[in-house]
Amino acid sequence: VEYTNTPPQQCSYCGATLNTGPYSEKTLLPPDTIIKHGRYVGPDGRRLQVIIVVSGKSRSSMHKPEWCIAGQGFHIINKSTMQVDKNTGAPLLVSVLDLNKGDTLTSQQRSYFAYWFIGPNNVTHSRFRMVMHMMRERLRERKAYRWAYITVLLPEYESRGRTLQELEDVVGQIQCKLEAKK
Repeated sequence: VEYTNTPPQQCSYCGATLNTGPYSEKTLLPPDTIIKHGRYVGPDGRRLQVIIVVSGKSRSSMHKPEWCIAGQGFHIINKSTMQVDKNTGAPLLVSVLDLNKGDTLTSQQRSYFAYWFIGPNNVTHSRFRMVMHMMRERLRERKAYRWAYITVLLPEYESRGRTLQELEDVVGQIQCKLEAKK
């Protein structure tokens, strides 16, 4: 089973058009890697970024999320796991990085980056587990299935608690839409 799910061409929330990613992604990642960017703006001006990376035959498109984060100038303050109740069965676990961009820890510069991986028969928040599943698929089945790497970046707004609740809601909505397309 290959995953070809893509986000909508327009944000269903505000109607904004999705943007494409930077040139460096296209040149550094294998050519059969699929990348879809979604940048959304809410009525209050808040911005939200969703990126879906679908691997090709090479595992190199599924690198550690921390590498891209540091390369974009963010500092990782904390890493945790969030449980998302989707109301569609088992809860989803996602990794969450607390980020800061710049030299100070002011709330205006704080962001939260959630990510998880979806394979043909597995969903995991752990890159290590995803790599183990990929290796098992290649060794046992002699197939290189596509895996999707889903990310959501949300700047802090008002408070950490409110932002994490909103992040949980967005992640749940994305996962429910992806499951409905299976």
